[in-house]
Amino acid sequence: MKSLSVLFLVMGALSMLAFGQQWEQQSPLPTGSHLHHATWIGANSACIVGEDGIILRTDDGGANWAVQASGTTADLWYASFVDENTGWVAGAGGTILHTTDGGVSWQSQVSHTNRRLECMTWPTADRGWAAGQNGVLLKTTDGGLN
Repeated sequence: MKSLSVLFLVMGALSMLAFGQQWEQQSPLPTGSHLHHATWIGANSACIVGEDGIILRTDDGGANWAVQASGTTADLWYASFVDENTGWVAGAGGTILHTTDGGVSWQSQVSHTNRRLECMTWPTADRGWAAGQNGVLLKTTDGGLN
C-alpha cells in the first residue's frame, strides 16, 4: 500500500512538471484595447486584432509586438493569413482589410454588408469566406476584389 502511495505521489509530481507550465505575458505594450483574435502566420510570426482598428504583429515568437497602421477605427474581430505576407482582417460594419506585404500596408475591400464579420477562412489566396452577425456569410473567389 505504501509503494502505491509513493507511486501516485511521483506520478503527480511528474504531471505537474509536464503540464504545469504557466502563461507568460508576451507584450510590454498593454494596448488599452480589447484584443479579439490571434493567429499564427509563420514559424515565429503572429497577428492579433482588436478594438479601434488595432493590429499587432510579431516576427520573433511574441517577444516583441509592433502596431500596424490599419487605417480604420472599426473594431477588428478576426485575422486570417495564407502565408506570412498575404492576409485579411475582418470586423465591425463589414470591414475587410487586405495585405500583401505582411501588414506594412492594409487596403480596404468592399464587403457589401454593414454587419460585424467575426470569422474568416482562406484556403487559397483567391478563395475565402467570412461569416458574422445575424448569419451573414460572404464568399470570394478572386481574393476579395468582388
